[in-house]
Amino acid sequence: MMSIANSINRAGALFALVVASLFSFAPQTSHAQVCPFDDGNSSLAVEGLILTRYALGITGAPLVASTGINAVDAPTVEAAITCPSCGLNITGNPTMTVADATIISRKLAGLSGDALTNGLALGSGTRNTPSAVQSFLLAGCGATGGTVTSITAGSGLTGGTITGSGTIAVNTAVIQNRVSGACAVGSSIRAIAVDGTVTCQTDTTGGTGTVTNVASGTGLSGGPITATGTLSIANPFRLPQSCANGQLAKYNATTQLWECATDNGGGGTVTNIATSLGIIGGPLTTTGSLAIAPSYRLPQTCTNGQLAKYNTTTQLWECAADNGGSGTVTSVGAGIGINGGPVTTSGTLSIAPSFRLPQTCSNGQYTRFNNTLDIWECVTPAVVTSVATGPGLTGGPITTTGTVGLATTQLLPTTACATNQIIKWNGTAWACASETASTTAWTQGGNAFGVPGVIGTTDSQEFKIVAGSGGTTGRLRAYVGSATDGILMSNTSALGPKQNTISITIGSKNNFAGDPGATVSGGGYNAIDCYDVITAVSNKSCANSASDEFAVVAGGFGNRVNKPQGTVSGGNENTTEETGDTVGGGSRNRAWGPNATVSGGQNNQATSIDATVSGGSLNLATAIGSTVLGGVNNQTTSDAKYGVALGRGAVARNYGQFAHASNGEGTASPFAPGKAQYSRMVLSSKGSGLNTNFGARPITGGSPEAFEQMRFLPNQSAFVDATILAKEPGTTNAMAFTIKCIVMVDSLGTMTLSPSPCVPAVQQQTSALPWTMTIGTSALGGGDGTIFTIRQNSPSGIKWVATVNVTEMVE
Repeated sequence: MMSIANSINRAGALFALVVASLFSFAPQTSHAQVCPFDDGNSSLAVEGLILTRYALGITGAPLVASTGINAVDAPTVEAAITCPSCGLNITGNPTMTVADATIISRKLAGLSGDALTNGLALGSGTRNTPSAVQSFLLAGCGATGGTVTSITAGSGLTGGTITGSGTIAVNTAVIQNRVSGACAVGSSIRAIAVDGTVTCQTDTTGGTGTVTNVASGTGLSGGPITATGTLSIANPFRLPQSCANGQLAKYNATTQLWECATDNGGGGTVTNIATSLGIIGGPLTTTGSLAIAPSYRLPQTCTNGQLAKYNTTTQLWECAADNGGSGTVTSVGAGIGINGGPVTTSGTLSIAPSFRLPQTCSNGQYTRFNNTLDIWECVTPAVVTSVATGPGLTGGPITTTGTVGLATTQLLPTTACATNQIIKWNGTAWACASETASTTAWTQGGNAFGVPGVIGTTDSQEFKIVAGSGGTTGRLRAYVGSATDGILMSNTSALGPKQNTISITIGSKNNFAGDPGATVSGGGYNAIDCYDVITAVSNKSCANSASDEFAVVAGGFGNRVNKPQGTVSGGNENTTEETGDTVGGGSRNRAWGPNATVSGGQNNQATSIDATVSGGSLNLATAIGSTVLGGVNNQTTSDAKYGVALGRGAVARNYGQFAHASNGEGTASPFAPGKAQYSRMVLSSKGSGLNTNFGARPITGGSPEAFEQMRFLPNQSAFVDATILAKEPGTTNAMAFTIKCIVMVDSLGTMTLSPSPCVPAVQQQTSALPWTMTIGTSALGGGDGTIFTIRQNSPSGIKWVATVNVTEMVE
């Protein structure tokens, strides 16, 4: 059988184990057969460990962790384990059980007989007794093999029956040989004989072409024709066939047909032919001759090579010698607006399209350049048919002729005003009047303009509003809608570099930004029935308050920032109580550990340094640096420094613990926080203490031991699955252990382990090492619970780290 190490990079061990069982065709002997997993290539440390994990419900990457098998090959391993014919289901239960995995592991370890099943609950499967299990193992776990002894030739074949060697062939009396004949062009196969020869016959119909479809294009109808059909001229293209003598074919746009019609051509009589520039002899009223005027007439007696030149004295065109140059043009280039050059022998020059004027414009059109097509086009000019008069003008609309004038409301006085008079509106017209105080000037106590009041600059200059002496003291308030609510900017009484830092309050009159740099950006309202998250009573002001330096409340209502650099971004009834705290929004959230954060949600609290609640509701982060990622009713207790809780009803109680629960709906037990959850921790060696690891540290001093502890509560049960790596610094000496224990704590806090003692198993080592790992338990004082201790007893200088997975519940 293929070994695990030679299978899919050690990851296909179980797959190889299954392959061996599926493809074991060796003849069976009288002695006990070998199970697929027991061929000598499997090991307790790899196959035994993986099968035990699978029986415990572990799948995916954790299934093959620390076995030398790649995580990406875990699905292949799982598929091999579930193979029905691979002999891995020893007890015959519907699924693989812990008993199956234990029996296989013991078999790989060299045990036999009753030692294979001692202490195991075999379940209710088809092999639920020790004798049935041993018989199944002795029979090779169901592995079988057959031997072909005879091959018979069936219908269409000859040569059988074969018991040793022989040849099977096709019976040509039943199955036709391959066609070997062919027919000449113009003939087709009529029949095929058994031996593959053919009988041909001459084609009697059809041509040799390959036309399969005739479509009808413009002017034709009837297509497409794929077999037979008729093509004809389409009606709009067909001339009439019944016209009388002298009629014409004329197009009828209504019927879209050519129809017979009368020839309405000329038939009049010319009575007068006048002559114009260049023509003489007219006017003719009866008969006469027309001729080209002498000054327009070219000479008719020129010799070869002469030109027609105009004589201004005789006013005639006369024959004359060609006095042109004698040079030879060898190249004509094409400049701007010309295409076709350079021409060196023969060629054509033409005006480029973008420089070419259109030749098809109608009478009255003009040319306009089209940037998209880069050409000049004919355009019909727009025609103004009506001129309307807008505000301040009278006389419109004008469609032919008319007069546009200023409306009376726009006319200035027609006589000069007296000295110091100005133009004023008197209710009906503009007139000269004495200058008095403007009713639109800004005045003390406010104005009633009747239109929106605007104050500001209309150029690029600054606009300054100064309150107090030179702007260094005093308060500036803008009221909106009342004499109390609006915007308040106030200088503080701070000294030093903060003395010119203002506080800004926007919104309700009861909003408060008191210290330097404090800001309330809006929101708030005048009531005292908002919820106080500190006292849990609805008797707090619904205004927003930023009461310390550089505190910020962005909006919402009933929000409080009570210490420097704190922020509430919005929402309602949120509070921060230590420096640097942040509440992102939501409702009734509280951040009261330095630099604590509640991102949102409802009724969440972050109560320790750097603690975070990302959202959800009823979540509590009380340990330093701990995080609740969201969900409902999750917690990190004070001992769970840098721990994480998520889901619903999860509680992280230990240092660095990652707790996940999904406890359904409702608030009653067993849905209370921490009742049922999965946790994960990374622990490392140290000298003493509980849940305070800071990385793997070596054992030093006179006591060669180091340990790590996890807290458990009364009435708590758990399954602990730990992987431990120990290494001697500066060497290649390393060892890996696994621990799998059930931890049970009774109502009095007494802890028991199953198996007891819980013995770590060595999984891998670089060399034989005298290192040991033990599991211990002890009670904490003051009713704080019981601790589960991983303890290393070994030479000084050894470092170790453990990854611990805990499935836990509390009754």
